[in-house]
Amino acid sequence: MAIFPEILPDYGYKFFPKYKTDRLPVTDGDYSMRRRRRANALYSAVLTYTSKTAEDERSLVDFFDARYGGWDSFIFFDFISRVYPVMSLGTADGWQKVWTLEARDVSVETIYFDGVDNDLFSYTIGNRTGVNGQDQIIFSTAPTDTIVLTIGYSGKKYLPICVFDEDKLETALTNWARNSLGTITILQVNA
Repeated sequence: MAIFPEILPDYGYKFFPKYKTDRLPVTDGDYSMRRRRRANALYSAVLTYTSKTAEDERSLVDFFDARYGGWDSFIFFDFISRVYPVMSLGTADGWQKVWTLEARDVSVETIYFDGVDNDLFSYTIGNRTGVNGQDQIIFSTAPTDTIVLTIGYSGKKYLPICVFDEDKLETALTNWARNSLGTITILQVNA
């Protein structure tokens, strides 16, 4: 799957989660009940450009055209490295040495085995070695069977299935030659 070009916005950048909550009818008492409709947040990114080189502009336009506007999905990585204190890697099976992270350009702070700080297994970080350009943790020996692995790290979040919010190019990109603002909105549609 295609990855959004690493062309940094020069005028503004917003990156935020969106949750889905239902408010249920009040049945007893004076408070409303709520139900979570999604297990995890879906993210949106709003990128604003004032001026870019002709090459950068062409890359963005070509990427937009190749997706047919908002029709085809793509991968997006956050432009800013953020701290993720506790993220699940999964449960060890005794043979798996490589674990793919939901980020890239990662700096690992701590790896936990069943909630305890790892000091037994050495590892390296495979920078952008995952199938979709994500980083990977590579242990020298496989963690023991049934151990639950969690990790604290900083990195650029991976959004696997994203689309452009607009189908019309003129609303997404404006004429940068006149130094006017151009905004691109990206929506994660599935995790």
